Amino acid sequence: MTNEVLASSDNELSDEEVVAQLRVVMFGAVETIQASVMSTLLLLLTHPDALSQCLTDRSLIPGAVDEAIRLIPPVAFIERWMGRPFTACGVTIDAGEFVGISVIAVNRDPAVFADPLTFDIHRANAKHGLGFSAGEHHCLGVHLARTQTAIAVDKLLSRLPNLTLVAAVPPAGFAFRRPGSLELSWRV
Repeated sequence: MTNEVLASSDNELSDEEVVAQLRVVMFGAVETIQASVMSTLLLLLTHPDALSQCLTDRSLIPGAVDEAIRLIPPVAFIERWMGRPFTACGVTIDAGEFVGISVIAVNRDPAVFADPLTFDIHRANAKHGLGFSAGEHHCLGVHLARTQTAIAVDKLLSRLPNLTLVAAVPPAGFAFRRPGSLELSWRV
């Protein structure tokens, strides 16, 4: 893929920009999936009713994943440079200005999400958060990421019977967020 981009006659990216984009893709393909699996397990194991429902009906696991990504987004802060002027609530942000967006705050907006601090695996609009950004910056791997995370959680719950949380280091991080660690136990 890199060779194709670099060889393209209409490529406007420098070698350094291509490498920077590949770093983002690699990070998104590995780190965010790991963070999403850990966050989903943390929330399920601390919400026994939701866990019980997912164990009984595995089709609920994708909803649990979406809700976990809403509450504990792997990428918690998005940075952008404004491409054109934008006005909201009487405030104008000019083209070229830097904007930082807290994904956590957006994903907990009570105007969008009823009872936003509650982990609800049945939340119909859980996918409406910014866990995968939005617009022209929407993550290209969104469907693969959701699918990989749901499969990983399903397999872990299937292969590790009576999985329980022994201890956890809570999610932390300003830009990138996930539980620091999960200590788990299960019976074989």
